[in-house]
Amino acid sequence: MPNQTTTGSSQKHRTEENFFPNDVRMSKIIISNGLVEVDVSAMLVRINIFEDLYSNTVTGSITLVDSVNLIGAFPFVGLEQIEITFKTPGFGRRKASELFFDVYKIADRNTGTAAEGTDVTQVYTMHFVSRAFLRNQKSRVRKAYFNKPIDQMIEEITFDLLGEEVRPEPTAGEQSYVIPGWTPFRAINWLSVRARPFKNPQAANFLFFETIGDSFQFRSIDSMVQQKPIIRFVYDPANVRFAKNSGPRTGRRLLLPELQLIRSYTIIQSGSMMDRIDQGMYASKLITHDIVTKQFKTNTFSYIDNFEQLNHIEDQLADDKLSVVQQDARPFAGGARHGRDSDAVVKFHPKHTQLYDGVQDYDESEKWLLQRTSQMKQIESQRIKIEVPGLNFLAVGQTVVLEVPRPENTAGREQPSDRDPEISGNYLITNIHHILGFDDHKMVMELSKESMPASSRQGKADIANLLAGHAGETGGTEILTQPLPFEIPPTAFA
Repeated sequence: MPNQTTTGSSQKHRTEENFFPNDVRMSKIIISNGLVEVDVSAMLVRINIFEDLYSNTVTGSITLVDSVNLIGAFPFVGLEQIEITFKTPGFGRRKASELFFDVYKIADRNTGTAAEGTDVTQVYTMHFVSRAFLRNQKSRVRKAYFNKPIDQMIEEITFDLLGEEVRPEPTAGEQSYVIPGWTPFRAINWLSVRARPFKNPQAANFLFFETIGDSFQFRSIDSMVQQKPIIRFVYDPANVRFAKNSGPRTGRRLLLPELQLIRSYTIIQSGSMMDRIDQGMYASKLITHDIVTKQFKTNTFSYIDNFEQLNHIEDQLADDKLSVVQQDARPFAGGARHGRDSDAVVKFHPKHTQLYDGVQDYDESEKWLLQRTSQMKQIESQRIKIEVPGLNFLAVGQTVVLEVPRPENTAGREQPSDRDPEISGNYLITNIHHILGFDDHKMVMELSKESMPASSRQGKADIANLLAGHAGETGGTEILTQPLPFEIPPTAFA
């Protein structure tokens, strides 16, 4: 079957310049069955690609409109491979995203006629996953690891069984484990729970995930929140295409600020105080029992104490200087009210002295179990969903700055800025939904944070002024005059 060619698109007449905020250059959409390849660009309705910090692989779907019965002639049976290549124009130094997926099912297949006398058309959706996912389903880890850091174990499993490379963050200590025939992802996730960063062993929040840019990563949230934000997103009027004091025919075009504009945002409900208490975010207790020595030991965890030992996403101010600020746990912990009551959650964990020869304690659950439970809940303390123009070089695990105006009348009162101090600030990207047409690309992103800037805590005078309800008009933001950063922070570790 001959390859189909792309027709009817304005993209072939465009240069590398970015004309509109949602521009994308879709250079390749190929479906293959191992013997024949077909370009389905002309049939494209929409592509959805999902990156998730809490998922091991990238997933997605592609919807096609088929008027030539390609699905039957090829045929498509749910065992094909898809290659997608796209790029955000206007960023010459940025590489295109080259993605390879395995199709696992075809759904939502509908047929019909567009009008009387026309040919029958079909619309269907092909669901796909990263190729590593199917390799994972067909592989098993049967191996003993003796006195090795967990990052080295994960690197070996990823390369040997999944055929992928990963740049792992170094982990603390050396452990000995026997993996009894688990799938690679199950083994990796089990190890991730027990891993602690080499640079900060007080953290226990490692994740193994895939992005459309750097493939697989094994990193701790503690290290991710230390990154310099890659871009600043602003919720502001969209009429910023031309420079100030310039007419539309002569003004200098300001496209970069348009790429930073938030189309819409939603504050996501992140659980209640009772959920945080019940799940052990604030305080908990661990009772271990050694089945060899018959000894019980009790360990307690306090959110207040542990908070001071970790790195936080708001340790850097959301400004160009990235000034270091002092954080405390009060905004999300409710002061000391809930951070000391360890009987709120009691967990039991068995231990086995010298389970492996020469290893006194291979498990060390008191160093990671309660800590991880709390820290994974902390990162969900504040979550927000935003819709922004598509940028193929953004990925989960990076940090961004949000600027959202105050939902109040600030005229007549002195304020450090007109941004909302509680919603604005630094955020970690935890989920990206890429929505791609042949000529357009937008993203729906979920952002999370586990701390709040010191500037968000208003004093009694501020509260009094707020309740007084001063009248007036709010001032405009100056954030759009700042340039868009171009360099992604390096992911390698010293």
